[in-house]
Amino acid sequence: MRKEEQAEQARRIALIREVLTEKQFRRLWMYCVDGKTEQEIAEMEAVGQRRISTSIQAALEKIKKIFPDG
Repeated sequence: MRKEEQAEQARRIALIREVLTEKQFRRLWMYCVDGKTEQEIAEMEAVGQRRISTSIQAALEKIKKIFPDG
C-alpha cells in the first residue's frame, strides 16, 4: 500500500472512531478486522448476541452517514 493510501486509510479510521462510541468501534473492529463472529464477541463481553448485532448495525448506519458513497 502506498503512503498516500495509508494516510487516507488512517484518516478514515480516525473519522470513524470519532463518530462511534468506544463499544461500537471495538465491536465493529473485532467483527470486521479480527474476523470474530457476533456470538464470539458476545461471549467475550458476556452479553447476548443480539446486543452485539444491534451495536454493529448502529455503527454501520453511522458510518454510512459520514461516507454516503461507500
